[in-house]
Amino acid sequence: MSITLCIPARIASTRLPRKVLLDLGGKPVVQHVWEKAKQVRQADRVILLTDSEEVAQVARGFGAEVVMTSPDCPSGTARMASVIDQVPGDFFLNVQGDEPFIQPDLLDGLISRWKETKCRLVTAVSKIQTTERLMASSVVKVVRAENGEAIYFSRSPIPHLRGVDPTEWVARRDYWVHIGVYGYDRATLAGYSKLAPTELETVESLEQLRFLAHGFTFQTVVTQYHPVAGDEPFIQPDLLDGLISRWKETQCRLVTAVSKIQTTERLMASSVVKVVRAESGEAIYFSRSPIPHLRGVDPTEWVARRDYWVHVGVYGYDRATLAGYSKLAPTELETVESLEQLRFLAHGFTFQTVVTQYHPVAIDTPEDLAVARKML
Repeated sequence: MSITLCIPARIASTRLPRKVLLDLGGKPVVQHVWEKAKQVRQADRVILLTDSEEVAQVARGFGAEVVMTSPDCPSGTARMASVIDQVPGDFFLNVQGDEPFIQPDLLDGLISRWKETKCRLVTAVSKIQTTERLMASSVVKVVRAENGEAIYFSRSPIPHLRGVDPTEWVARRDYWVHIGVYGYDRATLAGYSKLAPTELETVESLEQLRFLAHGFTFQTVVTQYHPVAGDEPFIQPDLLDGLISRWKETQCRLVTAVSKIQTTERLMASSVVKVVRAESGEAIYFSRSPIPHLRGVDPTEWVARRDYWVHVGVYGYDRATLAGYSKLAPTELETVESLEQLRFLAHGFTFQTVVTQYHPVAIDTPEDLAVARKML
């Protein structure tokens, strides 16, 4: 049995342009993915799939085998299926080109599950630890059968525990997040292009639902891995230099960073701290609510109508402000929003802001910490 690991890598990314080629520790993001893929013990071949000649040249430069694909492929699965006749193998793994911290042991686990069960499709899941992640529509949930098969994938929190407060659901049962790495046998991947798109796939915006709607099943492998994709690189030295420069230019007492919010989903998420900025660049207010409110406009259109800003939690203080912090009494605003920066605003201080493209990698759970340790 021949195992081929494919890395679909597109250069046209909406949230972070050219992310697969961004530098991460002296190497492009996609090279980290390729190096992890090469560590998969059971893989016979690793191939990078791209529609970009620039990506192809970079990949060949670090030794990768490259197959060119059409720019019209809407997903990694479609990209793989489009070149199935050019790629050898009995079983294929799909590892996205923007996951530099993917764990080789997880990929070996997917291969082993396929060998054990002879399933046509296999994917990975990880336990959800917080209510916030369970309720977030950006987190794809999976309902699993007793035998480990995936019954359904959804952006909604599933299954619904009737009569139980949603804040207690995570404590009452196991909930699972989908880790977007897939394995397919050759016949299933080759037949993908013949499967018509389905209404479920469209409304949830989840490519894996095309398989379910056509009667296929996924086996699942449980992992502790949580994806950290390449559109959220580590803190950037240039950002810190920018904060220092802004302090020198303005002689402000406090300075912090903001990044543009690109999606309605992030704007509405209470885990994303929003910032309203004055014309001068000062932060007027920080909140977990979507601010400012555009009266009379459908909230799904807000991001298209104006710039919204997410707070990037890095701060600069002059000496006097930092030294005086312990004398500032906690405030009601700080408590209800659970945002420490509001103590400063409530006591009359102001923040200057620096705009950055950086998006933070948060460590909110033991699993996040485990992932962060692997990055170091």
